[in-house]
Amino acid sequence: MLQWLPFAVLAATALTAYSLSGNAWPWVYTLGAVVVLALLGVPKRYGPARTISVGLLVADVAWLAATPWWGWSVIVGSLALLVGAGALIKRKGLQPHSWQVVTALAVGLALIGAGTVAWRITVVRTATLAAQQQRDLHEDTVSHMLPDTPAGMINYLVRWIATYPTYKDAGANFCFPWTAPAAGQFAAALHVPDCLSGVAALTRQVKDAGDYQNQLYLNGSASQYVGRDTVLVDACGLEVGPDQPGPSALGHFTLQNYRGGGYKITAYAPC
Repeated sequence: MLQWLPFAVLAATALTAYSLSGNAWPWVYTLGAVVVLALLGVPKRYGPARTISVGLLVADVAWLAATPWWGWSVIVGSLALLVGAGALIKRKGLQPHSWQVVTALAVGLALIGAGTVAWRITVVRTATLAAQQQRDLHEDTVSHMLPDTPAGMINYLVRWIATYPTYKDAGANFCFPWTAPAAGQFAAALHVPDCLSGVAALTRQVKDAGDYQNQLYLNGSASQYVGRDTVLVDACGLEVGPDQPGPSALGHFTLQNYRGGGYKITAYAPC
């Protein structure tokens, strides 16, 4: 019976380490070690319990080598709890001067508790970091979808004003490069509740969607760079063609470079 005790301890350690790490490869190491020992005839000489124990030992070493401190805390606590429980069962209850058993049980529970709390904190931090990385990746993608020049921004806005009646996502696309404060300023200037209502209001001024897009021109002097990442754009005197196919006074825009990509509209004022 005693020959299975090392097996039980090593198996308990392996199960605990696997549950904490989620790494299943050390089980393969166990299988490989057992196969090698079987080919060497170790089971016939020393028995299957010791053979499997050696395989588990290989896996335990692999797990423990990569285990953080909180994993060690849970593993050592589990072993202390196992030893204390074993002693308690062997003695059939607490006896006088059983402080060693009580200490083993208390230390085991304390280590397991501390390790579990630290493990949960690590899981939450890891999940938070992964979520932040996903948000950063999304925002980096957004930055490369934004117009990357002042003229490009005005052309972008005019295109969605012109196509608003015929393209169902035109309103959402128009509002895409606006920050919330700038969109609020835009809506307030047009006396409408939000950005989508604003583009709808501008669309009603378009007489010819094709001419409005094709004849639009923003003079280079209308853009004033303030520092490296900020541009002030005066879009109050756009050239839109002799027949005035659409609104030529869109307003004053403040553009801010976003995450090294294109521009976002960060402030707006009417003409």
